[in-house]
Amino acid sequence: MNRAFRPVVRSARAHGAAARHASSAAATKPAPKAAPASRPRFVSGLSATQQKLVYDLASERQTSVSLLQLYKFGLLAAKEDDDQQETLIQAAHFLHKELPIRMSHRIVELEHLPDNLSESPAVQKVAKWYADSVEQMMAHPEITDPETEQSLTRMITAIYGRHSATLVTMARGIAEFKHSKGVGTTMPLPEELESAVQRFLDGFYSSRIGIRTLIEQHIALHNPQEGHVGIINTHSNPVEICRGAVADAQIMCERELGDAPEATIYGDDAFTFNYIDSHIHHIVFELVKNAMRAVIERHGDDSPPPVRVIVAAGSQHEDVVIKVSDEGGGIPRSGMKRVWSYFYTSANSGTFDAFSDGADFSTNTPLAGLGYGLPLSRLYARYFGGDLQVIPMQGYGTDAYCFLKRVADATEPEPPVPAEARA
Repeated sequence: MNRAFRPVVRSARAHGAAARHASSAAATKPAPKAAPASRPRFVSGLSATQQKLVYDLASERQTSVSLLQLYKFGLLAAKEDDDQQETLIQAAHFLHKELPIRMSHRIVELEHLPDNLSESPAVQKVAKWYADSVEQMMAHPEITDPETEQSLTRMITAIYGRHSATLVTMARGIAEFKHSKGVGTTMPLPEELESAVQRFLDGFYSSRIGIRTLIEQHIALHNPQEGHVGIINTHSNPVEICRGAVADAQIMCERELGDAPEATIYGDDAFTFNYIDSHIHHIVFELVKNAMRAVIERHGDDSPPPVRVIVAAGSQHEDVVIKVSDEGGGIPRSGMKRVWSYFYTSANSGTFDAFSDGADFSTNTPLAGLGYGLPLSRLYARYFGGDLQVIPMQGYGTDAYCFLKRVADATEPEPPVPAEARA
């Protein structure tokens, strides 16, 4: 087994008793510890059994991994030899223990949001999705052979689909919450309340990226693609990805605004590195989309200046840096807080109805109007040790810098155990 990944699996095996057996089938399993009497009853309709199980799991720390660990371990799973199946079993064993812990952290936090936000029907729906997934995974037998590994893979595939609308549903919950407070969609909440919910959403969505990345990686190991280790492209070409993101952004801009500026892309076409293409595409698409919108809204369709995309990368560089520049007029420095906020949106009920297919985003409706694009893009960049920075020049335009670690050895963010779940 790969040395870099071994501590991760060993840590998963060391989790508490509730993470070892199914709550419904564990005749020999110690009963989960009861929630302290001071804990309020969950508002999302979880049963007493679910509550006890969730609190027990939520008291455990998650085991964070790096892109490099996923890559090295995935190489073992990609080898067609006698150890391949054992590697997949070990990976499934880790997910069987790890995913319920991460999901339970999110449930406890969802149930203890400030100012009755937890009582929003949309928030309760998301909490129930997580609780159902935790209970389903804990009822699954231990992963000991190819059959149980394949069974878990089918289960997490279904769970992945169940949670596909989580982001949009949470956005609806925030919009409903603001409405209940008499606050317009483009107006701020009280500063202390907004800061508390902002911190929660950053952690919640970062964790969601991690959960879905782990699931996607395991599923992809069963469906190998040339040049990939799971979902990790071993020859990820940032210049080529930028071309695709620009094309998608132009389509959307033309559809929504009637025109789109040209975009020029500069960079080394031959440079490649190990990365997850979809993460890069999501970030660049969002940056270019915003840049094109700003340019058209300022200059109209009368020869608008082009958007410039510059990729700076090299085998000796610490980061792959993607810069998106526009002449869309920029924003005041005092408005930078709103750039990263989840609370300023033009979304209405019709916007949310556009996501009735359950997908979080697509080329057709990529979170348009939800106000989530930039804060989520920053989470994607930071997930494996990078960053996203936006520098406006009011009256001229904006430069956005996306930093991606070339050697992605930084582990994913590890949120603390929810205070409500601590013994």
